[in-house]
Amino acid sequence: NPVTGKKQFMLVSEDTEIQIDKQYSPIQISSDFGSVQDGQLNSYISQVGTKMAANSHRTHMPYSFRVVNATYVNAYAFPGGTIAATRGIMLSLQNEAELAALLGHELGHVNARHSAEQMSKSTITQTVVGGLTVLAGTQGAAYGQIASQLGSISAGALLASYSRDNEREADALGNAYMVKAGYSTDGFVELRGMLNSLSKAKPGYA
Repeated sequence: NPVTGKKQFMLVSEDTEIQIDKQYSPIQISSDFGSVQDGQLNSYISQVGTKMAANSHRTHMPYSFRVVNATYVNAYAFPGGTIAATRGIMLSLQNEAELAALLGHELGHVNARHSAEQMSKSTITQTVVGGLTVLAGTQGAAYGQIASQLGSISAGALLASYSRDNEREADALGNAYMVKAGYSTDGFVELRGMLNSLSKAKPGYA
């Protein structure tokens, strides 16, 4: 694991993460009515995101940051580094520190490889249930199995809810990246407060 340095069960290579991102992130962005046509806003979020990413564990990933036109309040990240915030959540932010906290959390998911880990576990589960055999050590075979699964799901399924442990880890990483980037962690507290007030039944974000 690039964050903990410990061994992590993984069938998805970094190259595969990037290819999956390239294939599925445009579908989700399109379903959210595309990127906003405000050059200054997209430049701004990209500037803050790039600053945060430079202080992450996987600085070499092809990160991209954008605002999409959807009005619901959320942000999400695909495994290769595509990160989007909805117009709804951008309108709810009060300052740059809150934006940094939001992007830091999503960067945490990418850096800890949470999506790739979920896909790997799902592949093994379906393989065992289906009575199939995965050829150990053959990356091509593993990718073929994963690609086969992905072909039958929607882009949104890649953004399914993370575990509580994943969310806590993403929060911790986001906080660490904020500090390294020179932002006050007050932004994280304020962001959490805003999200909790908007949705007491299910606080948090992807």
